[in-house]
Amino acid sequence: MLKVTTRMVPHMELVVPPQPSGLTRVPMEFGPGCTGCTMADLIKVANYAPLLRWVASLASAAKDVVIGGVELKGVELRGVEVQSMRYDDANPDVITEVTILPILVDGVGKRVHLPSESVTLKPSVTRLMILLEAPGAQPVVVLEKSLQSSSPDERHQQSRLPAVRISEDSSVSGDVVDAVGPTLRLQLTSTKFMALLLPSMRCNPMHGNAEESVWMYAQEVHRETMAQLQYKLQQLSAESREPMTTTYMAVPLSDVTAISTDAMTAMAAANVQQRRAAQLLPSATVAPQRAPTPPPPTLEPRPELQPLYDAKTRRDEAEVEE
Repeated sequence: MLKVTTRMVPHMELVVPPQPSGLTRVPMEFGPGCTGCTMADLIKVANYAPLLRWVASLASAAKDVVIGGVELKGVELRGVEVQSMRYDDANPDVITEVTILPILVDGVGKRVHLPSESVTLKPSVTRLMILLEAPGAQPVVVLEKSLQSSSPDERHQQSRLPAVRISEDSSVSGDVVDAVGPTLRLQLTSTKFMALLLPSMRCNPMHGNAEESVWMYAQEVHRETMAQLQYKLQQLSAESREPMTTTYMAVPLSDVTAISTDAMTAMAAANVQQRRAAQLLPSATVAPQRAPTPPPPTLEPRPELQPLYDAKTRRDEAEVEE
């Protein structure tokens, strides 16, 4: 007798905003390409913030609107097939990208086919271009180098602009702020020392909702800082108590597009070069860096004072006797 075994494909219901048909839940399951994915993976996808934002961005079919003379019809979500998911190389518990195949219908129940059937969802990212220049030297950009499984590099290493987080009070945080800022004496803690280079680039909600923006920190630094720049960045990983998954490097601005395989990094570098050539970009976003404070002079040993007091006492006694 031929015995076969069956394995249940993980599936669940995704909570969605009320649809015109009254649905508040739609089925979600893995596609054929997600072999090996478990129910735990599907639950993580269901709670993935970019997916929830994408679902909320779908306009209701009952609320068609006209913008600029163009009628934008809403859609109704009937189901979601997860085609792929990617975890962070440095943190296996964090999802960095999910690709889905949504089942969409219009107001009359007709299936809506997208130009690209799949939708790739990623979290929003803010990147920081640190542009440093010294008199008589070409400008350089600080890039981070980290493991990226999608990178075409043979070691899957990718050089790109470092990511940061910007709070509502304009404060800036991130690994590059904590590590590179103090080392190079840069003021990276607030956007008041920066300028928005590339505003958020949002994808069409029907194709995804990932967006990236780039801020620029430009400063004229001291010659000594520029001369020791590469060495100081290398020392960050050498002096770290724990192995660093991300290292930093200084790259000439003109070489960034050739070195980085990250599209946003290459786009930002090209944008800066073009705007600098046309003199449409400020030469700096913060005052020039002061020269490094020289080390204090070496203190000489303090002389022993008691023998001096004794000698003065003897001299005074001798003068009295005379």
